[in-house]
Parts: sequence; C-alpha cells; structure tokens
Amino acid sequence: MSVTAVYPDLDTLNWDPKETDDAGTVIGTVEVVAEVDGHMYKSDVYAAEDDDGFEVLEFDWNDHMSWVSFTVEARLRWDVTAYPDEAPKLDFDSAAPTYAMT
Repeated sequence: MSVTAVYPDLDTLNWDPKETDDAGTVIGTVEVVAEVDGHMYKSDVYAAEDDDGFEVLEFDWNDHMSWVSFTVEARLRWDVTAYPDEAPKLDFDSAAPTYAMT
C-alpha cells in the first residue's frame, strides 16, 4: 500500500508544543486521525478478504496498481517547527493504527 492522500478529521487534532525560544519559535508535535487513499498492487487486491477494510475506487489504475480507499483509525504524527510570521515546517514522523481497520 502506498499513501496518496490523507483526509484528516480536524476534530481529533492534537497540538503539543514542547518548547518556545526567545525569538518565538515553537517546536512541538501535531497528531490527527485520518482517512487515507492510496494504491495497492492488483495482486494484493485479488488476495484480500472481503472484510479487509478497503474499497476499490478504480481497479485498473494502471497495469499493476489499483486505487483504493480505506478508513483507519490511525494516529499520524508530525514534528513541527513554527517560526514567527512564517508557515510552520512539518516533518512526518509516524503513523500508527489505534485499532484494526474498519
């Protein structure tokens, strides 16, 4: 599975500032639960069980891949550096399911 798009549930957003320096730069983490679209090898789609928790959006995405969507209660985490008067810098840290896919 490769992730193509993430649709966050903003009601689950958790911002955890760790430190602020004298210039106002804030360093912390942000976590959110999200629905994810991605691509799977067609062979994996064929081998999947009916209740594996994903929906095939387009089976013939290309010669080898299918476009799929699944909802997973996953905690996505980014390290954040927020400089004053600039857009924050996000570095993806991890993804961890909080329970089995639905």
